Amino acid sequence: MNAATEAEVVNALPHEGFLLNYCAWARPQTDAPLAYHLATGLALLAASAPADLCVTYAGPPTHANLFTLVVGRSGEDRKSSATGIGYGLLKDVAPSLVADEPGSWEGFVDSLQTQPAKLIYYSEFGSFLQSSQNNGGYFGTLKTKYNEAYDARPMTRVLANGKVSRTDNPRVTLLGACATPYLEAHATPLDWTAGFMGRWLLMYAHRERTYPRGQPAPAHVETWLRADLLSRTYTPSAGPWVGFSGRTEQRWTEWFHDVNNRPLPEHVIGIRSRVPTIAMKCALLLAWDYNPDVRRGIPWAFDEGTLEPAIRIAELHFQSVVALFEVLAESKDMRDRRRVLDVLYGGPLPFGAIVKASKLLKRRCQELIESLITEGTVIPLTRDGDVLYLRLGHVQTNA
Repeated sequence: MNAATEAEVVNALPHEGFLLNYCAWARPQTDAPLAYHLATGLALLAASAPADLCVTYAGPPTHANLFTLVVGRSGEDRKSSATGIGYGLLKDVAPSLVADEPGSWEGFVDSLQTQPAKLIYYSEFGSFLQSSQNNGGYFGTLKTKYNEAYDARPMTRVLANGKVSRTDNPRVTLLGACATPYLEAHATPLDWTAGFMGRWLLMYAHRERTYPRGQPAPAHVETWLRADLLSRTYTPSAGPWVGFSGRTEQRWTEWFHDVNNRPLPEHVIGIRSRVPTIAMKCALLLAWDYNPDVRRGIPWAFDEGTLEPAIRIAELHFQSVVALFEVLAESKDMRDRRRVLDVLYGGPLPFGAIVKASKLLKRRCQELIESLITEGTVIPLTRDGDVLYLRLGHVQTNA
């Protein structure tokens, strides 16, 4: 699969509402992929949703908070520029919903008592992943607390004086941006298989437009977005969800089974099981976006206008995960292997040049070269009395 394209995102967008207008407003301001604006707009809707907006379908309630992560090439795809536009809008309109990155899991749990609804923004999510590895597991506990917050579970902590810090109805939304090398280096296999990364709506895309500088955004659209977002923050509760209308339940069931029966690599299967939950959260947010009954407190049901775009957005997430796994190495061995192959991409090189360019130890580089020769990915050549090594499949005509 390929990274999400602009045309695919346009096809996934709903035909009305805040999300559509937000993407139209944010898109000209940066040449970042449209997929990033889609993810950011959903995070803003999630941050503004009331705590009681949820559905109960085949299990515990699914709430309208969301974890969104945009992923792309370092310095190329304008990840922080895109997410920063949305973060800045929310900070201006509803600063009470914006929170700083927590410095500890205890601080995070305690902060929920005074700010149970919040959006936490990670402009460099790779730094958080690195800290969770290098801080003696301290931030690893914060990951666990984020998992609990995703499911809107009551959050508790026993204080030193024996009292309990408890928040019964947290509604935490996370928005992050991460370069693929950081995700590869610092997201552990356990993060993917045990559910932390599987909880994120992930958009992996590459920049298709190039602007010498950002273009002016439509002022009237910004005015509408600000007013709409502000009014949402004053909505105390949502109408109760009462099910599906028309044929939407049949559509949901068919899509659910289709997702769960798709043949996939072993390391993606754990992510697949959470795709329906992400689709359900997206459907909740789209209902919150443009179904007036939700904001009026009137009982409401999923209809085709909310379910179909939610499924298309979840498919973009699923596509992004599969495409990302095709470029991410699963272990240090695989990352070192790729470093050697990347060095050899441009043509045959002597061993010393490979060691220098890959920045690997000589012994390690020798082990990898021998392994690559054994599997037939690299072949040794003799040229002018020197032994050179050639990566097959790309530059054989240069031999």
